[in-house]
Amino acid sequence: MGTAENDIKFRALAKRLIGDNGKLVQFNNNVATYDPETDLTTFGADDFKSVKISPPARYTEDQITGEIVQQGDLRALVARTDLEDAGFEIAKQMDVVIDSETWKIESFSPIYSGELIAAYVLQLRK
Repeated sequence: MGTAENDIKFRALAKRLIGDNGKLVQFNNNVATYDPETDLTTFGADDFKSVKISPPARYTEDQITGEIVQQGDLRALVARTDLEDAGFEIAKQMDVVIDSETWKIESFSPIYSGELIAAYVLQLRK
């Protein structure tokens, strides 16, 4: 199977598995603007986008480093095609609302299906 076929197959698989088993959450796509002259960051209006993620899971004790991964952090997957369909990109420190609780994206890592990203692993922190 070639790279293009893998991209088609695995991107669709990620979307289906997360769609069938995932949890609907809200990503706040408000854009922050930094002004270096005033050293101030201003945020635009809230712009919530609903997207499913895999059920959030806590990190295991052996994965908690205290620096990169902290006690209480969650991880979840989000399909790249769901973000494309919703019309936004994820970013560090973006708010994610899960069951009325606000979490921030601490980091995210791509999972490639070939040349394209099939999903992201999100690290979420309160």
